[in-house]
Amino acid sequence: MLTTDKKNEIAKTILDVLIKLLEKNKITDEQGREMARVATEEIYRAKNDFDLPKIYSALSRKWPIFKLDEIIELGRLDKKEEAEVAKGVEELIKVGKLDRALMLARTETEDDK
Repeated sequence: MLTTDKKNEIAKTILDVLIKLLEKNKITDEQGREMARVATEEIYRAKNDFDLPKIYSALSRKWPIFKLDEIIELGRLDKKEEAEVAKGVEELIKVGKLDRALMLARTETEDDK
């Protein structure tokens, strides 16, 4: 049986993906709302762990951006952005601009919350 906590965890994961897609202008607000609605319906229809793949399958049939390779690429882009920020912070520290480095690091970590 799939617990409510597990369903909420899955919903959060999907919503995080939707937020990233919206931020990168890969989907419109309207598409995001529709995707969230369909995802929520599929999540709460799921009864056990075997139903979990059906959630992504239902989403990827309607929206190809939910195919696994697209989601993996989205994660790669996030890692690349994180590396660029880390490099920027490092460079600011090297030139003695500690306040700016701290501000940059805080700004970027707050965006992830």
